Amino acid sequence: MVIDPNSINNRTSGARNQQSVQRADNKTEAKPAEATGETASSDSVSLSSTGQSMSKLELAVAEVPEINASRVAEIRDALQSGQYKIDADAIAARLLNDGV
Repeated sequence: MVIDPNSINNRTSGARNQQSVQRADNKTEAKPAEATGETASSDSVSLSSTGQSMSKLELAVAEVPEINASRVAEIRDALQSGQYKIDADAIAARLLNDGV
């Protein structure tokens, strides 16, 4: 059997390193605030009046339907009766101006 002195040093140093890590872990354990004599603090957040207004507006907008059903019905009725006139030139001009 051949004994390699380097492998012996690696094994013992590994065990020593492991013990050092365990000792370091024990030293860095978190202690409760009561044990250290510190008092626990609590955080709080409050919105400004502008922020509160924005929150209310956001809720109001969320309640408004995306499609105005009465306007859709009005245009549909006008199309069916022939009263709604489509100006193709105006539509084309808007499309060109908007870059669509």
